[in-house]
Amino acid sequence: MTALSFTTWTTGRLQGTNEEVDVQLKVTPLLTIGQMGEQLQDYKSPSCCPFCLVYLWDAFVRSDLLDEVRQPKEHNFWNACIAVVTAPRSEEDIAALRERLRANIASCKGKALHRPQRTNVADLSDPVHLLMHALYGCLQACLMPHHGKASTMFSPAGPKRSFGTRRGLWPTHPNELIPFGARQSAEMHVHWCCRLFSPNPMTCLTWIVLGCRPIVFPHLLEAPLRERFVWCLAQMFYSDVAPDPHQWPDTVPYKRPESPAPWLTESSSYKSLGAAGALAHAIIYGSDARSNDSQDLWKGFEAGLLPAANVALTTMEKFPNHLGQNDIDSVCNWTIQMQDALPDIPLHPAAKLYDEESWTGGDEPPWEIMHVRFAMRYFRRTCCGPACARGIHETADGKPLPLCARCKFTQYCSKECQKADWLHETWPHKILCPMLRMLIPAQQKADVKLFEQIVLSDEFDFKNIKMFMNWLYDAPE
Repeated sequence: MTALSFTTWTTGRLQGTNEEVDVQLKVTPLLTIGQMGEQLQDYKSPSCCPFCLVYLWDAFVRSDLLDEVRQPKEHNFWNACIAVVTAPRSEEDIAALRERLRANIASCKGKALHRPQRTNVADLSDPVHLLMHALYGCLQACLMPHHGKASTMFSPAGPKRSFGTRRGLWPTHPNELIPFGARQSAEMHVHWCCRLFSPNPMTCLTWIVLGCRPIVFPHLLEAPLRERFVWCLAQMFYSDVAPDPHQWPDTVPYKRPESPAPWLTESSSYKSLGAAGALAHAIIYGSDARSNDSQDLWKGFEAGLLPAANVALTTMEKFPNHLGQNDIDSVCNWTIQMQDALPDIPLHPAAKLYDEESWTGGDEPPWEIMHVRFAMRYFRRTCCGPACARGIHETADGKPLPLCARCKFTQYCSKECQKADWLHETWPHKILCPMLRMLIPAQQKADVKLFEQIVLSDEFDFKNIKMFMNWLYDAPE
């Protein structure tokens, strides 16, 4: 049996060992992951020590055996983690939780191991913030692909595959990520993003959007969550490099911390910028994305977000080895779109270069844009039947919908939806199907040049190219 056992030494250092014993994770020499899960079961007033949770998070980050602690026997722990961070809480509830956590810390048998300065969260003196920061860190480690592996709910290599396909690893269904409903979950994720100014909740929310977009993202577009979320993105873009001069509406009750956290300081701002950039990328290109999702999020708040994005691009240029190009390109994408509403603000040089490289100009077809549109349709995981949008969140097991056996591009929740799409009046799938089948290799390789070559080849159904283009740009998303 593969085993996972961690021992926390008095120096605060974590060591991993593989032994032929039961799978367990020792948060401290006195506590296992199962016991920690029990202490989190009362989501209103957990009996755990937040400092011990920090060590647990650190263990997950260092471990390459995360799959072992996502097995069904440990699901109670993960269900408790997501319940604690998404539970509805008034300010009075938060104050009561703060006092409970202080008592937990005082009575913790592992107090000698409490060394928060070794975890880069020394500024989180509020035990509530420390608890949420650590819980989001654990969830982030669970939901993100780890050491080259696919996430349990999203795989770049197989974006149509999702929950319920990885041997019972948590989460097995979207509903496990929204224990109090989608609206409540979105509200609390935004709240902790704004309150903590930490990359952890924003990164966690990014992966929840990637996995549960049809049920979570619409709530992020509702007031007052929308303006609060955009405000938080602006603060992450500014980091500690520049103040935010914009006057935000009264529905945004949050303030920037007077003393910035380590990930907001200029020398480490790539952490906050990376989290914000990754979220932008997920909103633009993630599974089930719609072409207007970005505009729906920040429309009306361009005056607050565009200057922040310009500052972010200047800062991002200083960290080429710490930030992914996709994250930088996504911020460029947003600045170009937002500038349409604010033409008096000059386009940032990085965004201008991105725009020039993405658009061929003249009479040449914009292959890059066509390929992106095609990819967005391929990443769709909801039913492709006309007037149907049933998705994995509405299935009992969370497994992907069956694909068209011919093209492996479209998916359907029923034979009726598949037949209706096959005979669609405007863009029947019986005509599009062979065209989509030819283009699948270009999509799987993310190869724009190959996409262009296939469309221009003699084998491609050029007599129906107009229908294909109309479907690509005009079919309901």
